[in-house]
Amino acid sequence: MPISVNVGGGYRIASNIHTRVNGTWRKASQVWIRVGGVWKQVWTMTGFKVMANMNTPRAWHYVESVGNYVYAIGGYSGAMADGYESKVNERYDTTTNTWSYMANMTYKKLNGASFVLNNEIYMQGGNADYYQGVVYNPANNTYREYARTTSGESQFSGAIGAYGYTAGGFDRMAYPTTFRYDPATDTSTTVQSMPTALATGASAVVNDSLYTIGGRDIRDAWTTYVYKFTPSSNTWVQMASTPTVNERPCAWVIGGKIYLYRLSNQLDVYDPGTNTWRTTGDGSPSGMAIYGTKAAVVNSKAYIPGGVNANNGAMTNQLLEYTVPQGG
Repeated sequence: MPISVNVGGGYRIASNIHTRVNGTWRKASQVWIRVGGVWKQVWTMTGFKVMANMNTPRAWHYVESVGNYVYAIGGYSGAMADGYESKVNERYDTTTNTWSYMANMTYKKLNGASFVLNNEIYMQGGNADYYQGVVYNPANNTYREYARTTSGESQFSGAIGAYGYTAGGFDRMAYPTTFRYDPATDTSTTVQSMPTALATGASAVVNDSLYTIGGRDIRDAWTTYVYKFTPSSNTWVQMASTPTVNERPCAWVIGGKIYLYRLSNQLDVYDPGTNTWRTTGDGSPSGMAIYGTKAAVVNSKAYIPGGVNANNGAMTNQLLEYTVPQGG
C-alpha cells in the first residue's frame, strides 16, 4: 500500500517519510497504524537508497548484471578526457553490498553499447578502442573479441532471445541503422532502421521488444521520442513521448514497466500495456543529479553505479539502489 501526499493539488507517491524524534528529523523505515486494536504495517522504505561506493569514480562505463552481480566496466576514470579511458572492471555483490576488482578489460572502451547473451557481457562501439568488440565471461573472469556490429558510440541496445540488438548511435552525426548480432555465427545483419536518427538516449527490453527513449537527433537537439522495435515483425513504432526532454537518461525494467531516471534527479515510469507515462516523487537521497551511467537489475532491484554529478560536473563513485514502492 503506497502513501500519497498532496503536492500542488495533485497526489504523489511518497518515497521517503521523516519523523521527529527528540527534536531531530529522522528517516522512517516503516509506518504502522493501529486498526481495530491491531497494529498493521502500511509502508516500508523503498525508492532510492545509497549503497557502498565503487572503489573508483567513473563515468560512461558499461553496466550489466549477471546472476547476483553488477559489473561496471571501462569508462573514464580520473578525468573525462583523452588518455583517461579505463580498462577497470569492478563487480558489485548485491548480497553483501561490497565491490571487488575483476580482471581488467583488454581494451579501453567507454560510451558504447552492451547486452548480455548466455551469461556473457558483450561490449562494443564507444570512444577509445571503439573498433573492437569485447566479450567478458564472468564465470572464468576472461575476455575475448567478437565481430561488433558497428563502430559508433552512444547506441541503444538490448538482448532479445538469442540475439543482441543495437540501434542508432553517433559517428560524426546521429545515424538510424539497426543491427542484429548472432553469437552462434559471430556475424551481424542489418534490420529495419529507426524512424529517426538518434543517439545518447536510454534503452529497455520489454516483452521481446526494444524500446529507445529520448536521445539527440541529427540537429544535436535532445528529444522526447520513444520508439519500439519488434524483431518478430521487423518493425518500429512510435510510442507515447516522455513527459519532458531527457538529457543522457538511463532506464531499467522491473515488473514489465520501464523506469527512466533523468538528469534532474527525477524518475518517470512508462507502462507499455497502456502506453502511458507518469512522474514519481522518487529521487536520489544524496541530491545528486546523475548522467553518464546506466542501470542493471538484480532480483527486482535496480543498481546505478557512478556517473557524472551534474551539480558540479565531477565523476562520482556513488551506487544507487532502487526498489519499487508498494503499489508503484
